[in-house]
Amino acid sequence: MATRKLPAPSKHAGAPPAPIELSPGDVVGERWRIVRQIGEGGSAVIYEAVHRNGRVGALKVLRPILSNDARARERFLAEARIANEVGHPSIVSVFDDDVLEDGRPYLVLELLEGESLHDRLARLPDQKMDALEACELGVRLCDLLDAVHGRGVIHRDLKPDNLFLTNEGQLKLLDFGIARAETVSRVFPTMTGVVLGTLGYMAREQARGDLDSIDRRTDVWGVGALLYRVITGKRVHQSESSNAELFAAMETPPAKVRVLAPEVPERIARVIDKALEQTMACRWGSALEMRDALELAIRHERLMRTAPPSWPGLEEEIAPPTNAAEPRRLRVELKALAFVSGIALGMIAAASWFGLT
Repeated sequence: MATRKLPAPSKHAGAPPAPIELSPGDVVGERWRIVRQIGEGGSAVIYEAVHRNGRVGALKVLRPILSNDARARERFLAEARIANEVGHPSIVSVFDDDVLEDGRPYLVLELLEGESLHDRLARLPDQKMDALEACELGVRLCDLLDAVHGRGVIHRDLKPDNLFLTNEGQLKLLDFGIARAETVSRVFPTMTGVVLGTLGYMAREQARGDLDSIDRRTDVWGVGALLYRVITGKRVHQSESSNAELFAAMETPPAKVRVLAPEVPERIARVIDKALEQTMACRWGSALEMRDALELAIRHERLMRTAPPSWPGLEEEIAPPTNAAEPRRLRVELKALAFVSGIALGMIAAASWFGLT
């Protein structure tokens, strides 16, 4: 394979150079050799690249059309700063950055092996997951977001394309390109009235461009929208046109989960429906609260599937949480019920073994 060494960007003023087309064999920044293109999105193209010391990475380059957009450049570079400041094992590490000769910035991230949640769904029947499996994924995502929010960062773009499932079973959160840092030292430029996000995964405050209202509950809505899509097979406010979908996101409450998917357990549906409330104060107050509620809904569903059919009053005993104060209390009740249920099942099994039934 021929190698083309790309020079560093010139420091002399003048007309901007023509965009560089990267090809296999090109050497970027005198250290990264391009192997192949592995992905692309609206703002960047991604290549597999090998460092001169043998390390493999994913080299992400801003698209030429955005190279003169100061805000786009700043968001692109902020992705590296925010991801590394959060420093969580489920967030993709960024270990190099520089500028091409044509002035476009690039990042080098850890190269992942596996598939995005989008690709996983594409392989499944009806492109949706079992409700329990989806909620277990939601619990892991809420745990991750709790760490992200703890560093003052709001992701704002939770969708199947931005969740990656590695071959080792680890969940990775991708693309902090439109993330918002709450602390002044890490804020990068945004403008009130500008819509940032992805249709079907934007909370009302995002769709309206009300950036001053965005906080961690915006990501809670994003988790709800993600689970809604994964469980029902449809996006929130899915419409035939982008304009209709955007208007619905601004003005119309989402259809309840069980309207689209009646087979979803009621308690799981209610956790997701609460996350998708249009009014921010009516949602789960944090990713941690939503995680607790999801865990309880999962435990309830498993208990219902394993408890004896004639267990008296089980449905009434395990009421779904209705406010932020209930999840932790309900967790204790569920543990007690699970313990008692386990004893009962053990007694039934023992009685059957000894011929007493």
